[in-house]
Amino acid sequence: MGLVSVVEIYTTKARLWIDIYEIFRDTAAKHGLVLSDLLSLVLLEAGLNPTIVFAAVLRGFDVNYDVACQVASEVHDRIIDLLEVLCKAKESSEEAVRVEKA
Repeated sequence: MGLVSVVEIYTTKARLWIDIYEIFRDTAAKHGLVLSDLLSLVLLEAGLNPTIVFAAVLRGFDVNYDVACQVASEVHDRIIDLLEVLCKAKESSEEAVRVEKA
């Protein structure tokens, strides 16, 4: 499989296997979805499940069980931290709107 670089405004570069990129690109286009958002949400959901990350790392890289566990745990923990920050920001934003309306 070849690689393709994906670049969009407000995103970062990511190198994807061309076959995987085309599957997501075509599916997103067919359903009117933004490709970068679809990929981000799929990765977010995968990261919330350490088993998925563990299996991918163990199968795709020449690492041992402990390293795969560490990677899965780190990804999971960092995504949980991100979600907590986003939830707090949303709560603050909603509170500010309530104050403005009062």
